[in-house]
Amino acid sequence: MIEKLEQIENGLSVLREAGRKNEQITMNLVGILNSFESRIGRLQDTILPVYHETETLRLKEENVEKCLKLLDEVMGYYNVSKEVGLLVRSGPSSVPLDDYLTALTSIESAVKHFQKNNSQSVELENLLDLFNNGGDALNKEFREILTRHSKVLPAVAILEMIEEDHTMEENSSVSIPEHVQSDLKRMAEWLMFHNYDSYMNVYASIRSNILLRSVQGLKDYQKASSLTMASPSTLSALPSPSSPLPVTHQNNFQTFFTLSSYVVSTRFIIFVVLAYQISARFYQKRTSSVCH
Repeated sequence: MIEKLEQIENGLSVLREAGRKNEQITMNLVGILNSFESRIGRLQDTILPVYHETETLRLKEENVEKCLKLLDEVMGYYNVSKEVGLLVRSGPSSVPLDDYLTALTSIESAVKHFQKNNSQSVELENLLDLFNNGGDALNKEFREILTRHSKVLPAVAILEMIEEDHTMEENSSVSIPEHVQSDLKRMAEWLMFHNYDSYMNVYASIRSNILLRSVQGLKDYQKASSLTMASPSTLSALPSPSSPLPVTHQNNFQTFFTLSSYVVSTRFIIFVVLAYQISARFYQKRTSSVCH
């Protein structure tokens, strides 16, 4: 019994010693954690100002970069007249159309900038003069290209197309080339967007004049053919009513009646041309009134 009590006491002593050691270890850990927390606090007090200062410097750097970018853009507007002035003054006939339209777009962007930010700038007046000269030159080039590629259609070609059911587009000898049509279309779009409406009258005048001359040529050809077939030599060569017509005379009479039928279509074409001119002028007046 006594031995059991001694064993129990020894066990309690061991437990007490272990408890003291655990308590000591706990106190040491608490001290370490407190020291670590204190160091973190001091580090935070040191790092936070540096972080805020770094963020401020970063924002300042971004602002400087934006200012430099804007300055470069503004300086570019001041240099537009020097960079593209010679190209615009040389006219669209001396440079590719893409380069000329790009130059006019650059001038237009610079004009908008100065009108918004510095409407009293001398550079704005120079750019406006250059832009207006470029638009006038493009309008003139539109007229010259259209005049150069608008050809009077011979009467024989018209008759051949009618007999063979061909269109102007299928006849490469009289139609405007595709690349020229593309250039004219782009010029017309630019002129219309920038209120150079006179190009519509130019187009109507040139194309209707060519059409009228073609129709007049066809009419003269009809008269000449009719007189040739109705000449005394032709009438004396005609066979008697009882004999059949030779093939050549049959072809001549067939051609005569075919040409006679073209008179109606000729008058219709003239009517269409006149109607087109009237509608173009009416549209021009209407557009002018709306713009004002």
